[in-house]
Amino acid sequence: MMEINLSLKPILDAFQAIWGQVFAPVLNQTIDFLVNKSGLPDEVVIKILLWTAALTLILALTGYIVQQIKQSKY
Repeated sequence: MMEINLSLKPILDAFQAIWGQVFAPVLNQTIDFLVNKSGLPDEVVIKILLWTAALTLILALTGYIVQQIKQSKY
């Protein structure tokens, strides 16, 4: 069975890279829209932002696992 070495630092580095490159440039505009123009309650806005962060972390973790699998094959 293949063993994958999971370390928290590379996962957090991937999370920060994805967050910085993908979400940060539009984050201010998105928050402005959600808070000021959408008319959604604050609770809904907070849930949207938390789910976005959670999905980004899942994406970073998935990318890290795929990278580990590719490196272990070669």
